[in-house]
Amino acid sequence: MKFWLLIAIYLMSTFSVVNAQEFGPNPDALILSFDMQGGQKPRTADGPVLQIYANGTVITRATKPGDSPLITQISEDDQIALFNELVDDSGILNITTESIEHEIKTLQPQLRQFPDTPVTSLSIDLPKGSTSIRIKGVSAQAYLVPEAASLQSLFSVQRLLLDFAQRVNAESE
Repeated sequence: MKFWLLIAIYLMSTFSVVNAQEFGPNPDALILSFDMQGGQKPRTADGPVLQIYANGTVITRATKPGDSPLITQISEDDQIALFNELVDDSGILNITTESIEHEIKTLQPQLRQFPDTPVTSLSIDLPKGSTSIRIKGVSAQAYLVPEAASLQSLFSVQRLLLDFAQRVNAESE
């Protein structure tokens, strides 16, 4: 019985080491950058909404314009859970700006631009894959084109990252 318990503990520790290595060999590497720029209330001078580094360092834009960004650490388990949701559940690494634009043009060729909406930019760089997406009016377009699967995935990721940044800010105050 003790033998199987030791084997189980060893396998669990090996599993978490493998997950930690999925963020890359450089602990100072920026692995996620998320921002929403422009729109009716631009805050481009305040930096991105969220940045996550391989070592668990998280930088979020302050809730008040002009304040310094908040810098904190998240646990390895929280980081793994977040990236599992981003990568495995949403499939975000398979989505590009071009794939979303093509899908929207195919489904709604007459869809117009949205002048007062923010531009969502998301960049993820992991050893298992990377993507860089930049789309204007994600929320508005997601509402108007609900059948656009890749757009809906990006909209879901946008909400997830906004909620995550807000939670980090609330915990840091």
